[in-house]
Amino acid sequence: MTHTIFAAIRTALKTDPASARNGLVNMGLPLTAIDRIATMDDETLDEMVAKNVIRLNVDLCTLMQLRTLPDLMAEYIRKGASNDLMVTLLGVTPREIALQRAALGVPAALGRGSSVDQYSRDRVRTLWATLTDTRRADRLLMIADQFPMWSLTAIYGAIK
Repeated sequence: MTHTIFAAIRTALKTDPASARNGLVNMGLPLTAIDRIATMDDETLDEMVAKNVIRLNVDLCTLMQLRTLPDLMAEYIRKGASNDLMVTLLGVTPREIALQRAALGVPAALGRGSSVDQYSRDRVRTLWATLTDTRRADRLLMIADQFPMWSLTAIYGAIK
């Protein structure tokens, strides 16, 4: 498995070097390691894998929590997010939101929603500050899970 992944990385480095390098740097690989992988032949790669020099770890908990954009939109709609909030955090268009709302059978909320009380606002802001390693869209959902009585729009309003 490790050999296959590094073969795919090598192929990416050959076909689209700039994009592959940027992606690998964003994953935390130093440029010297990227250059080494790019110049390895199959035998060298096999030796590296056999010596456990190359190890891959997958954080399954984090992987299972990742949501696709349609999943996030559906969750946001179910939890009372406004169109403006979804445009801001998810980067979707009002048309996409309307289609998703229609598919779910959830109408857009009309009027001004309720606001979060002072005690909850303080707790929401504290949670927001402690969850800095999570994407903003997911972080808001994590907080909303702890405050089911408030809509996502009300929670986001308390954060701003």
